Amino acid sequence: MLKNLLVYRHSTQLLFDALIKLIFVVLFSASSTEANEADKFDFVDQIGNWGLFEDDDTCWMAASAWYSLDKNLNLEEQMLYVTFFNGFAEPKISFFVPDCCNEDATAKTQHDEMMLVWFEDFYYPNRKNDDEKLLMSLMSSENVAVISDATKKPLLVFSLSGIRAAYSEVARTCDFRPVRMLRDDDNVYKG
Repeated sequence: MLKNLLVYRHSTQLLFDALIKLIFVVLFSASSTEANEADKFDFVDQIGNWGLFEDDDTCWMAASAWYSLDKNLNLEEQMLYVTFFNGFAEPKISFFVPDCCNEDATAKTQHDEMMLVWFEDFYYPNRKNDDEKLLMSLMSSENVAVISDATKKPLLVFSLSGIRAAYSEVARTCDFRPVRMLRDDDNVYKG
C-alpha cells in the first residue's frame, strides 16, 4: 500500500510538472508570435490535472495524458480538451494526439464507451450529441482511455482528477450555467 501511495504521489507530481511545462510553452508561444488580439488567451487556473484557459469568446480545460502504449510518445503533447465556445454550455471534446494513433478508436470511461473519429491529429466523439454525454461520463470517472478498436488495448490514458471542480470554475469564468451535474453519491444524472 505504501508503494502504491508513493507511486501515486510521484505520478501526480510528474503530471503537475508536465502540465506546468506545457502551460509555459503555450504561453511563451502565444506571446512570442505576432498575433492579433483575437489570437491571445489567458491562463485562468489549474485544478487537479486540468489547466483552465479563456480568450474573448472561448473557454477550455486541458489535461495531458499520463500513459501511452507507445513508450516513445511525448505524453506532454497528448492532450484532452473540453472546450466551450461563445459562452455556451455545450462542450466540444477532443483528444489532440500528434504522432500517435491514426486508427479507429473508442473513448472508454468507468461507465461508458464511445466511438471516436480521427481527423488531422485529433479524435472527436463520433456523433453530434456525444460531447455532452462524454462530459458527464468523464465527470463520474477516474480516467479515460483511448482504446484501439483493432487491438482493444489503451493507446492513451488521461487522468480525470479535478475535472468536476475545473468544470465548475470554467462555467463560473465563462458565465454559463453548467449542464446537468452528477450527484456525488452515485452516477445518476440530476437536472
